[in-house]
Amino acid sequence: MHYAFDVWIQWQFPQVPFERYADDVIVHCKSKGQAEQVLAAIHGRFERCGLELHPTKTRMVYCKDSNRPGEHEHTFDFLGYTFPVP
Repeated sequence: MHYAFDVWIQWQFPQVPFERYADDVIVHCKSKGQAEQVLAAIHGRFERCGLELHPTKTRMVYCKDSNRPGEHEHTFDFLGYTFPVP
C-alpha cells in the first residue's frame, strides 16, 4: 500500500490530506467534485496495481459541522470507531 497508494496520492494529489492504517484509508476532500475526481483516480490506480476497493466500505461521506450545513446519510468506521454524521 505504501507505493500503490501513499506515494502515488502524495504525487497525484499533494493538496489532499489522508490517513491510512493498514488497508483502511480516509481521504479529506474540499468538495464533492474533488472527492469524485480523487475516488475515480484511486479506482484507476488500484486497478493498474491489480487491487480493488472494498465495494461496501468505499464511499464518500459528508462531515457536517457549523461551517458545512449540508446533509448526507452515512456514518463511517475507522480503526474500530464509528464516526457519526450529525
